[in-house]
Amino acid sequence: METPAQIWATNMQYRATREKYWKPKIYANLLQMIRDATNYPSTELALQMAIISISGLQISRTLTDLYTDAGRVMGGRAYQQVRRQVATQKALLPLGYNEDIIEEIIAYFREHLLEKAVLLITDTMRAWIIKSIIEGQKENKSISMIAEELIKADFPKVRAFVITRTEVLRAANFGSIQGAKKAGFKMQKYWISGQDFRTRTTPLDAFNHRSVNGLTVEMDEPFKIPKRDGGYEDLQFPGDPNGSAADVIQCRCTQGYRVYKDSNGIPIKL
Repeated sequence: METPAQIWATNMQYRATREKYWKPKIYANLLQMIRDATNYPSTELALQMAIISISGLQISRTLTDLYTDAGRVMGGRAYQQVRRQVATQKALLPLGYNEDIIEEIIAYFREHLLEKAVLLITDTMRAWIIKSIIEGQKENKSISMIAEELIKADFPKVRAFVITRTEVLRAANFGSIQGAKKAGFKMQKYWISGQDFRTRTTPLDAFNHRSVNGLTVEMDEPFKIPKRDGGYEDLQFPGDPNGSAADVIQCRCTQGYRVYKDSNGIPIKL
């Protein structure tokens, strides 16, 4: 059975491949927002149309595909991780696994992430674009000059990196929980903190992820993450969209699973 450190390292390697794949696509979506916002003959008209022209439709489609991709694969890995605790041979994924987990991921995305991810990303880009156009307008720059500067700016690149890392982890950890549940056994989940110096630690950070390494709870119970100023924040998994930005943005933690066994050492089925 894999150790927590091995689970974390394996998950990090997988997430790195997905970040490399999805970051250019997200970056392209952000650049398209700039092009859409500046595709007008004047700065005045661009500002008037900014609310309409800067849309989250493309980023929504990209993130839906990202969630389906990362969540489905990590769900399969979690299913196998659980099955390895109860059998020596590799178990096949259950019939209809892909269809079921994709439906669950998309439903979760629509319920929790349209507002907390898509709208936030769109609103942040819109605010930055509008501010930049106003500043350029004061300097008597043409809309084409402003557009060129925005396309070359670092802000979209940095945003694409942060968005990709956060959403790939969020998708992977949500998919992991769904996949583990499909194994059909009573189990607990446990938090696996990032295995290096960058892991969130108070008082330097607002939340302490290092201190909850190994914290074990029931599958439907939240992890309680200590706050720097006292108290806790509840997260169902690392990257939970219900968590505050300081607790989840660019998190690199993951979770593992432990199957309950009866007095004879036999795994307990649901």
